[in-house]
Amino acid sequence: MAVHCSKWLWGICCLSLAACDPTFNSQEGEEAQPFTPVADLQVTEDVPSKRLSEVAGQPVFPSAKDADKAVVPEAALAYFGRYQVKISCEDAYVKCETGTADFILTLLPDGTAHRSIVYLGRVMAGAQMNYYLDYWMYDETAHQIIVHRSNGVEIFYDIDDTQNLRMDLEKIATVSTVNQQYFSRNPLPAHAYYLEKSAD
Repeated sequence: MAVHCSKWLWGICCLSLAACDPTFNSQEGEEAQPFTPVADLQVTEDVPSKRLSEVAGQPVFPSAKDADKAVVPEAALAYFGRYQVKISCEDAYVKCETGTADFILTLLPDGTAHRSIVYLGRVMAGAQMNYYLDYWMYDETAHQIIVHRSNGVEIFYDIDDTQNLRMDLEKIATVSTVNQQYFSRNPLPAHAYYLEKSAD
């Protein structure tokens, strides 16, 4: 019995040592990855930091700095940025029960539109967020921003003199068969909401 136990222990020790050996390959043809201690890693870029109290409870959205190359035409670059409006949960468009929702639309120079709805209802312990990645373009003739959703629906915003956006509900509801079918099954915004451009 003692001989059997010692062979068993010897086998476990060998396996443990082999598993800890960085040059041990579990499969033929795989090369061992070199081990780099954390102290040897170099930081290539200084990243500004913020205190937790500055970012706690703040939703994270793509920054205009995140876009490297402009895809939208030069005339449209004046309109990239973050736009926001508070919408009551009484409007079925934002799909919440009580309280309000922040509807946030971030237009980036690469042509992406980041649409977020942050729910601030009283029944929830904290804020909840729905996020959608869309695409946008500027219609110079109509002086409108058009957001193209992944499901084919297009949302139209009139641009005012202060570069804020107002939903064009009539056009949203009737512009295409896709929009008409979608809004026959889903709620259209109750109002032509006015989205204010953020200063930052």
